[in-house]
Amino acid sequence: MPDLLIRAAHESDRAAIQDVTLSAYQEYAALMSAHWEDYRQGILATLAEAKPVGQIVAEQDGAVV
Repeated sequence: MPDLLIRAAHESDRAAIQDVTLSAYQEYAALMSAHWEDYRQGILATLAEAKPVGQIVAEQDGAVV
């Protein structure tokens, strides 16, 4: 497995952070079908409030993973 780079998040990582986070929670969508969209919107709202200086990301082959 290629090496992971752990680094401070940048503003330009915002979309990738959202994609990775939603992907991680997507497996629960079927279990909470009636509430999934509200939960998804809550995740997005929380991520929107986060400041990149307070986040770290793992990067592998130039992509946030």
